[in-house]
Amino acid sequence: MPFVMTGGIADRVANDEKFSRAVIRAIKRFIKKDWGDVDEEDRETNNQMDRSLNLNGGGIVLGSYYTGKDKLWIIQDIERTTIMFPDEY
Repeated sequence: MPFVMTGGIADRVANDEKFSRAVIRAIKRFIKKDWGDVDEEDRETNNQMDRSLNLNGGGIVLGSYYTGKDKLWIIQDIERTTIMFPDEY
């Protein structure tokens, strides 16, 4: 499954090494199924959707992570995993 990033994330990664490292940490957490700053209900929904996606079913998984002063989202669907700022959704 490919990872892609929005223009806002790509620009910031290219110009801010500290932010770039924070994005990498968030991706590693997401891969380990650590959904970040989501409530218990969303965590359980993510776990169910992750199982569905692994069986080629539908669904969306949302990870939410703080990178110091900013928040970023990682959203996985059947086609891709996208890294974005919440206002880019």
